Amino acid sequence: MTFKGNFDGPRLTSNDTGTSNITIAGLTSNATNFVINGTYNRKGSFTSKVAGKANGSSNVTITATNVLLSKPGREIAGGSATITIAGSAAAGTFNYTGILSFKGNNQATLTVDSKIYLINLLTGDCVKQ
Repeated sequence: MTFKGNFDGPRLTSNDTGTSNITIAGLTSNATNFVINGTYNRKGSFTSKVAGKANGSSNVTITATNVLLSKPGREIAGGSATITIAGSAAAGTFNYTGILSFKGNNQATLTVDSKIYLINLLTGDCVKQ
């Protein structure tokens, strides 16, 4: 799949393009989980409409590995994703890579460098460990 889009809000504009490629296994009726593997890539630019009208760009890459969705509830039961976010802005360049590990029971951990965050997948709450 390919996509492109833009956003024009009161304080910010952005333009984005990207691709995504996924495979889904476990489609048979006797499989207990769907298994998802794939990639998501997005490149974009933004411009602020306020103050100094800063601008910048960003790239996001997500690689999902054996993400398990339970049947029939489709809750995330396991797997992982590697997430890389890089770009530039007025303050300089940035580059972050993290590993998101799905633990089941609506919980995941995100590891960035040596920092670990516990994430509640239902509420979005995030707590540094």
